[in-house]
Amino acid sequence: MHFVFHWNADSDPHEEAGKELEACFKDYESIAVMPRLHVIHVTGHGHQEGIQQRLHATSERLAELNITYLITPLIVGGQYQGRLFDGDLATKVNKLTFEPFA
Repeated sequence: MHFVFHWNADSDPHEEAGKELEACFKDYESIAVMPRLHVIHVTGHGHQEGIQQRLHATSERLAELNITYLITPLIVGGQYQGRLFDGDLATKVNKLTFEPFA
């Protein structure tokens, strides 16, 4: 199971905000599909909730950067379609998100 996380910040460049936010899910397998767009693999709702709490605390702590973000509901299975410039990236994302149905 996985979810998608997208963020933005008023800071330019975004490196400081990115490092701080990515630290919130460093213990989980994830792929940065595009700048500021991550697919994060978790094994349950509790893991997503913990990441969400850390993201909230981080965005509050860095309030001067005006960080905004969106987290999707948990997603089980499925395959993503799209056009990505790194030819292997779509394969990596689908491998991360694929879960056979029981």
